[in-house]
Amino acid sequence: MDPGTFTQICIGVATALLTFLWLRRRKGGASGSRPAHPYPPGPTTLSIFLSDLWRIVSRSKPPNLIELVTDLRRRYGDIYSVQKGKKLLVIMSDPEMVKELFVKQAAITSGRDTAPLAHVAFKDEGSIIFAEGKPWSEMRRFFLHALRKHGMGKRTLGDTVNDEAHILCREFSRTDAQPFDPFRMVNYAVANIIRTITAGRRFEYSNERFQQMVQLITDVLGAENFYGPLEMLPWLYYTPLFNKERGMCNALIGLMKGEVTEHRETFDAEHPRDVIDMCLAEIDRAEAAGEISYLDESTLWRTLLDIYLAGTETVATTLTWAMLYMAGYPQVQAKIGEEIDSVVGRHGTLSYDDRIKMPYTEAAIAELLRIRPIAPLGIPHITTEDILFRGYHLPERSIVMMNMVGMHLDPQLWPDPETFDPMRFLAEDGRTTVKHDGHLPFGAGRRVCLGEQLAKVELFLFFTSLLQNFVFRLPEGVLPDYGFGHRTSTLAPRKFEIIARPR
Repeated sequence: MDPGTFTQICIGVATALLTFLWLRRRKGGASGSRPAHPYPPGPTTLSIFLSDLWRIVSRSKPPNLIELVTDLRRRYGDIYSVQKGKKLLVIMSDPEMVKELFVKQAAITSGRDTAPLAHVAFKDEGSIIFAEGKPWSEMRRFFLHALRKHGMGKRTLGDTVNDEAHILCREFSRTDAQPFDPFRMVNYAVANIIRTITAGRRFEYSNERFQQMVQLITDVLGAENFYGPLEMLPWLYYTPLFNKERGMCNALIGLMKGEVTEHRETFDAEHPRDVIDMCLAEIDRAEAAGEISYLDESTLWRTLLDIYLAGTETVATTLTWAMLYMAGYPQVQAKIGEEIDSVVGRHGTLSYDDRIKMPYTEAAIAELLRIRPIAPLGIPHITTEDILFRGYHLPERSIVMMNMVGMHLDPQLWPDPETFDPMRFLAEDGRTTVKHDGHLPFGAGRRVCLGEQLAKVELFLFFTSLLQNFVFRLPEGVLPDYGFGHRTSTLAPRKFEIIARPR
């Protein structure tokens, strides 16, 4: 079949599907009956899906995510909806709404629905991010225990991060204060923390397998043409249109399965070395006891993949933004350097506990997570029953998301929101940090980020280690560009080069 014929078939099938969905939306639901209460306002199904269809045919880039959600909020208010296939997608941009739905009604808003990409490319079974109900609660309990036992939440985690931060600073020193792109090296450092916890050892940055894994994670999360089309027509993943993306996903799956296979070959149930070993021990125990388990060897790689995808580029991207903002706000950078010096000097080693004595640095990290949040729309929640919310009908299995970046950049909540100002998070005396209701960088409710504590430790120790050792500047004549580069799940800065000059 030639490409032209294939495209025409896709257009025909998609047009028929769109027409059906549009008519059903106008009639008020799958049954054709209009609900007693309306859905939240929003654009028509037809307009949204025609846009997605055009992107499939033209292979064009999606609209800027921030501009899109900002425009929809301006047009429809703090809560709006879009029909996405059979499900209603609801997006909230008000922190009180988020807490009311995700915290107060957590029992019926903590479901999860597999994203089309995760379903077709990585499968559902074994995913801790997309599981719900009893499988999710049991897997979460087990993996939190395993992660804490092997680093997360213990003092040894600080030692692991500090060791890796020392190596990262050594790599930065080799740039000889010349302009360089920091993103790759920072990704290596953060990925090594995940690998040390899950697999018991780190990779050298020059290791080709490691480089391939980090690059694949970056490519999969940054494949902007990937997500919208597959939400509409997931089967397109298996067509020639997505040969490249399918190859990336399969390669990443192979690397995760390889980690599990290597561990099984050297596994000693009496002496588990890391998280993977603990999982293998639990799998063997449940099998020997004849118990039904939600974790088995064929799905262990899937949760391992979740941990890498959720825990690598998110923190690395935030640290990359940190360097850019420090270069653009040298007075903030200098004040953080002074605070570090006052606690441990130029050559001492900070611990995570030292953050209590460093309120300005803590406030700067909070401001960084405000102005450029790790995940701009969080991870989708699913309603597990019909809900009447603020006068709107949210049917069972509605997708509910928070517009985190909209809340964090709302001028009603944050005066001059695009200005980087740590003082927003400091008490009047400057000695303690303060919290804000509209600051939700790790989500809210029962589905709050599993790796929140790990991310906080990494951000504090990597950030302070870098600023203890270097002054960051942009190349001569280059102005800071805080605009967004790629991304759907995370928002990375546009490519830039930085100068790391030793202090």
